Amino acid sequence: MTQPTLNAENVLLGLNNGAGVFIGPTGTALPTDLDTAFGTPWQAVGYVSDDGVTLSASTDSESLTPWQSTSPVRTMITGKSLELQFVMWETAPLSLGLWFDVAPPTAVGGLLEFDVRSDSGGILYAVALDVKDQDTIFRILFPRAQLSDSGDVTFSRGSAIGWDATLSALDDNGKLAEIMMGEAA
Repeated sequence: MTQPTLNAENVLLGLNNGAGVFIGPTGTALPTDLDTAFGTPWQAVGYVSDDGVTLSASTDSESLTPWQSTSPVRTMITGKSLELQFVMWETAPLSLGLWFDVAPPTAVGGLLEFDVRSDSGGILYAVALDVKDQDTIFRILFPRAQLSDSGDVTFSRGSAIGWDATLSALDDNGKLAEIMMGEAA
């Protein structure tokens, strides 16, 4: 019997590639290769906590069990979701807008002021995670995403204020995400 071959080069570290996490308006063109930088209108979310970024996937299904059996004969996929969760350490217009689910506010005369309204929200984004380990780049791109959870924020002496956000991929003509992986040029 032939033993499977193990390849240590396929073990990747989850290191940021530059800023690492980017958001843009929904409809923002996604990079078409691994060498294209995230330019305007993409914006880096800034420093992310040392816990990094968590990608979560979920599949919902329903088993079909016929009358003639006690075991399913088929499983039907009824739902699929992808999420990126991270804690932003920068308290800035972009992170505050994302966490409070409002358009990124603009400072006027040095004052940043905005309302969190009960009758708005649901801002749509394009989202990108950019990871690099040596010469290998791994990108996860959500063409359409929306804030699905804002975690608790703790204000305490001796620790950074962290804005915990979870962004969920939304269907974009059948596509939830685009994954790219390869060698950097």
